[in-house]
Amino acid sequence: MDYIIFDLEWNRYARAVKRKCPDEIIQIGAVKYNKNLEYAGSFSRLIRPVLYQHMEPTVEEMTGITMELLRDE
Repeated sequence: MDYIIFDLEWNRYARAVKRKCPDEIIQIGAVKYNKNLEYAGSFSRLIRPVLYQHMEPTVEEMTGITMELLRDE
């Protein structure tokens, strides 16, 4: 059996939170391990935002992801 561990990074622009969708995924990351818990690969993808055109400063500081970086996706 293989194991996949994934992580989602989210943005929420606090000055203009949208009630129906308060958070937006900006990155998907994953790491795969085989049945012996040996590294078998990884995946990382930035997601261009649709709802929020500004990055929450705390999110940018924690992740290093900027809105300019996401616009290039």
